[in-house]
Amino acid sequence: MAQTERASGEHKPHLARDFKTYGLVTLVAILIWVFAEGESLQRQTRRVDLSLRGDAAPTRLVRVQSGETDWRGQVNLSLEGTTAALAGIDDELRRAIAIEPGMEGFPPDPGEQVVDLRAVLRAHEAFRNRGVTIARVEPPTITVYVYELVERTVPVRVEVPEGEADGQPVPSVETARVRLSREADAALAGTPTLVARLTSTDLAALTPGRAQQVRGVPLVPGPALVGVDPLLIAPQRVDVTITLRTRTDSIVLPNVPVHLRLGPLEQARWIVEIAPEDQALRDVRVTGPAEYIAQLRSGQRTLIAFVPLSFEELERGIAAKQAEFADLPTTVRFEAGDREVRLNIRARDVAPGGPATGDAER
Repeated sequence: MAQTERASGEHKPHLARDFKTYGLVTLVAILIWVFAEGESLQRQTRRVDLSLRGDAAPTRLVRVQSGETDWRGQVNLSLEGTTAALAGIDDELRRAIAIEPGMEGFPPDPGEQVVDLRAVLRAHEAFRNRGVTIARVEPPTITVYVYELVERTVPVRVEVPEGEADGQPVPSVETARVRLSREADAALAGTPTLVARLTSTDLAALTPGRAQQVRGVPLVPGPALVGVDPLLIAPQRVDVTITLRTRTDSIVLPNVPVHLRLGPLEQARWIVEIAPEDQALRDVRVTGPAEYIAQLRSGQRTLIAFVPLSFEELERGIAAKQAEFADLPTTVRFEAGDREVRLNIRARDVAPGGPATGDAER
């Protein structure tokens, strides 16, 4: 029995050593597999966005020629490299890769250029010295036009529909910058300008006679710059301060009725009559805002002249008074040849607690 226990005790250290050996071998095997997997060559096809740009100082502009009908700003890349290397550029490929004139495979000279995309991308920092080979690019080339740009400072002027502005509208900036190709600049005829053009829609919400600002009016090429392409404008929008002209019109009304205006108590005490020939004013000219005149012309609004009579005037029994057209100051002007209205004022004879019985005795 004792011998059996001794034999069992002697085997335990051996088993422990065996487990450690097996564990170490397994770990080494896993590390070797991971390393081998990372170093094994892979081939991937990736779709990558490309952006074309000029240079840091904006003196060049690059455009893909219109004949490149299949160009959508993307290329398909066939890439070769180890699993680790391909994983290392994964973040780069998720962003658009910018290419510009002067890179290898991208001629810097102005004019039409054929760009070798494989050569450009192989030299690009996103792939250079990254352990990845670009086996193929689809499309392999694109045709672009490189413009050499010049910059000008040009005046800004405002255009409004004729007759709408009272005075000269003022833009928020007097000048703006334009960039155009050197060839287009040399061919310009006349003084280049930019125009902030206000439309009837822009003016519809403004109040005539008051300086107001229209915000965010686009700047568009003036006559000398119309058709120039490319044309880069900065700023692209301006604010314009404008005072709309108060639009007026006039109308002559052949007959304007005359009414009396007196308080309820005075109406109960006095009889007032207008001479028959003065119950309407003749040929009254009304001048004022076009909207008001249009309402008179269409019959939507009627004009009435009135004669206001105070208690003192009724007591005195005045024989005539000038007719009026408005109680408060107004932009509407009224012109009539003769506004005098002849009156006949008599006191009512009112019995206590009863109706009026006739004219008062004088």
